[in-house]
Amino acid sequence: MRTGLAVVAVVMVASAAACGPSQEGDGAGRSEQFSADFARVVCEKNVACCTTPEATQQLCESRTRLYLNRLRDSNDPDKETFDSQLADTCLNELAALSCADWVSVVEGAPPTACRSYAKGQLAEGARCGGDLECQSHFCNGNTGVCEARLGQDAACDGLNNQCAPGMSCGEGSMPGSFCGSPRSQSASCALDADCFSFKCTGKTCAPSCWYDPDRYDTF
Repeated sequence: MRTGLAVVAVVMVASAAACGPSQEGDGAGRSEQFSADFARVVCEKNVACCTTPEATQQLCESRTRLYLNRLRDSNDPDKETFDSQLADTCLNELAALSCADWVSVVEGAPPTACRSYAKGQLAEGARCGGDLECQSHFCNGNTGVCEARLGQDAACDGLNNQCAPGMSCGEGSMPGSFCGSPRSQSASCALDADCFSFKCTGKTCAPSCWYDPDRYDTF
């Protein structure tokens, strides 16, 4: 089940390096500074690569930071580790992507570093307060414990991040609440929600140019 969020224009690799995450996140959860830097880079790329941006840069950054801060429930190194060098690499590589390559990020395939800089330390079944504390990257809000993320066509209840990266609940091959991947640009569609671009025009998915973490989790 997807909701909305927003993002914004291109940055050069040098500027991303200059505004990389602060060291305060090392050994603990993502820092507030990293959340701001990540939101800026992603939103700049979104705005630059979309002919018709979904939101302003400011609104996109605000929503993206809010999303990241909801995941970051603690700074306890026993629950989440943070590698600032990998985080810098992630931001630099995102900033360097062409708009053609940005499509792969929007459709669930970011640079490797972007899936490696923060790692939850809690095993499945452990009590948790947020997704990033779990090794699986999913803390079930109903049970309060870490659970494995679900694959293609697994039954889901719509909780954020319950499905594997790049998937969302309700996108399975059967009607109803099952995990699956939205459709890539140019694929046939019936509803906006069928597409990674979240826009179905003339029964075809519009170009994928806008990454919205509230719709599906890529990182």
